[in-house]
Amino acid sequence: TTSIDMPLNTIWDCAQAANLFSIPSISLTGGEPSLRDDLPEIITGIENIAPNTNISITSNGYQLSKLSEKIINPIS
Repeated sequence: TTSIDMPLNTIWDCAQAANLFSIPSISLTGGEPSLRDDLPEIITGIENIAPNTNISITSNGYQLSKLSEKIINPIS
C-alpha cells in the first residue's frame, strides 16, 4: 500500500457501517484496487465483517489474473 491508500481500519469501519445499515453492496474502486498488495485481505475482511454485503471491484484488470485465485471464492 502507499500513503494515499485508504487505511485498513477505515475500510473496516465502512464495512461495519454497511453491515449495520444493511447496505447491500460495497464497491472497491478509485485508482487501481488490484495494485494493492492487501486486496485479498481487504476482501476477506469485508466478507467477515459484512457477510451479507456484495463486494464489487472496478478495475482495468491489470493484476486480476494474478490475484483471481486469491480473491474469487469458488462457487459450490
